[in-house]
This record gives sequence, C-alpha cells and structure tokens, in this order.
Amino acid sequence: MSTTIKVRSDGALSIRGEFRLLDRDENEISLQGRTQVVLCSCGESGSPPFCDGTHYRSSKAGQAIISGVDRQDATGHAKDNDQRP
Repeated sequence: MSTTIKVRSDGALSIRGEFRLLDRDENEISLQGRTQVVLCSCGESGSPPFCDGTHYRSSKAGQAIISGVDRQDATGHAKDNDQRP
C-alpha cells in the first residue's frame, strides 16, 4: 500500500497508507492501528499532533500555516508563495 499525504485547505496534513509517525526525539507515536490520520497545523489541538477540529472554533479557522505553501497548480503540485509576482 502506498502512502498519500494531502495538504488540506485548512493547512492540516491528511496522511493515508502505511507509515510511521515519529516525535521530534524520533520516538514512535502510536497510531492504534489507524491507516489514516490528520495532523494539526494550527497548534491549538487538544490531542496533538492530531487535528481535533479546534481551529474551526478559533481565530485560525481556515488558515494554512505551512510556510510557503497555500495553493496548488493545475497538476496538484504546491506552489511556493515566494514565486508570486
């Protein structure tokens, strides 16, 4: 099974497939058998690193905070904000 990572419109990362999730110290985070997760990008989740929808109730609703990426070209590849005129 391949792994797919999708940047959602709210900036969260949806990951589907076979993968391992590691914390900053390279300790494995238990997925409890899940093959799909959504990772928080707003920093306000009550269950980090997973998205719990908190951003919908906060001032960060709809904000993608992944540096340099907020849109895709026609092929689905992310465009870098720094390349905008």
